[in-house]
Amino acid sequence: MSSAQAGSDAHSSALTLLWPQSEVAQVARDHIQASGLAETIITLMQQRLAVSAPLTVVLGGAGKPRIGERGQLVSVPYEHLQQIQAHLYNNRSAEPELLQVALDAYSYSVVHQLAHVLIQQDDSDQWLGEDAVADLSMLTLIEHVPDGGRIARNALQLFDRHAVGMVRPRDNYWAAHALNAERYWAGVCQLMGSGHAVDDVISAVERFGGSSCEQHYAMLKNSWQQVFVANLPPIGSDTSVASR
Repeated sequence: MSSAQAGSDAHSSALTLLWPQSEVAQVARDHIQASGLAETIITLMQQRLAVSAPLTVVLGGAGKPRIGERGQLVSVPYEHLQQIQAHLYNNRSAEPELLQVALDAYSYSVVHQLAHVLIQQDDSDQWLGEDAVADLSMLTLIEHVPDGGRIARNALQLFDRHAVGMVRPRDNYWAAHALNAERYWAGVCQLMGSGHAVDDVISAVERFGGSSCEQHYAMLKNSWQQVFVANLPPIGSDTSVASR
């Protein structure tokens, strides 16, 4: 088992990333590591999230993505990538562009679970459900992850079964996390409001007016500013990524 750990500083506590070996999901593990996506996300979250307690992220194990009862552990199994691939490929060959969509969807799940932890650590005593987690996940990707707009857009394809011809069983992770039509359209509007292009894969863009989505996105940023470190520079194309 290998690990990468952030040093503590004035604004964040230690966040540890673990990569367990896996005989049953070794290919998925290799895909995740080779892409550098998950490691890049964790590295940036170490720098940019105002996490109030030590947190361990385990990429491995069995079952579905989940967080520990006390919010000190996030698990996103390699098997989750295999499940995404099984639904995406749908008897098609593993085309490179589909692998990218699958890896981006897996990366979305990492961010989604981190969003759960951030909300759980909030001291406001206000109950916030999956709508809030989905909003925070999209904001985190768009504002704080290189190529986050692409990752968010590809993750949206798993909201919209018609985009990829999927039929989801009820016990599927994406169904359980209620990636329904309402959240699909909220994500589309958030992408549009942030200035990202939304092409024909995400249909019926005319549903929204540009200015309304811009206002929605500005309100979203203002609502969640407390979970990020203050005065952060924007993510640029030259942002360093984790070593592979």
